[in-house]
Amino acid sequence: MLWRLKQIEMYIIFTDLDGTLLDFDTYSFEKAREVLTYIRKKNIPLVAVTSKTAAEVQQIIKDMDICHPFVVENGGGILFPETYHGEFPRTKMAGGYFIVPFTQPEVSPLEVLDAISSKIGIQLQGFSRLTVDEVVSYTRLSIEQAQKAQQRYFSEPFILPPLKSDFQKIIRLSQSLNYKIVEGGRFAHLIPKDSGKGNAVKYLISFYQKLFSGVPLKSIGLGDSPNDFDFLSITDISILIRNQGQIPKFAGKKCIKSQKLGVEGWAEEVRKIIFP
Repeated sequence: MLWRLKQIEMYIIFTDLDGTLLDFDTYSFEKAREVLTYIRKKNIPLVAVTSKTAAEVQQIIKDMDICHPFVVENGGGILFPETYHGEFPRTKMAGGYFIVPFTQPEVSPLEVLDAISSKIGIQLQGFSRLTVDEVVSYTRLSIEQAQKAQQRYFSEPFILPPLKSDFQKIIRLSQSLNYKIVEGGRFAHLIPKDSGKGNAVKYLISFYQKLFSGVPLKSIGLGDSPNDFDFLSITDISILIRNQGQIPKFAGKKCIKSQKLGVEGWAEEVRKIIFP
């Protein structure tokens, strides 16, 4: 439960999961445990902003002992715990969470992916049509986690074609069908044009400004891949996490770049900002 403090400034943390707060290979957050404990102690809202599904994130944040809203499927929707304070639509509910969708397109992402495949003459392999064993092979998730990853409502990840020229065609065709493409760490993601991590984070920043009226807020954003640029361009402090030795090139605002990899980098950079 949230409670108000009289303070000079309050932090809100928006974070990607895979390769950022979760290890790219093992999906562990163990190396961030001390920082997560401090965040809970200080009642700092920690909001996951991810391409993962609601079913996946619910288990992850339960394991982390986090009880704040989270953004799923690259900004397709936000889920609020049913007991959460503040003003947000309390209409559609599932599994103890109120769902705030950002878009409800007439044509599903999978149908759009099929239409694009037909026009470019290449059968794009959508995530929803992979077998569970194939998902496990691509992602190294457990079978249970892979099943949760396929419970998608707002987006459709797909395997990138080998030629860049084909990918450019896919981008153009998606735009003509009121969709857009974002690149993640393992897959490209087909999402409705009105969704996106940035739109979801804008909504949540406004939500927290109202919830903590009169308290100056400072937003922190952390991510490791191009599909995070959408919200890293918005947060007050934006941090690119080095993953597998790489930092993605971001042509937008100036970002902090972690020296350590993955979860260790996440923990170090957050510690620098919020620890006394």
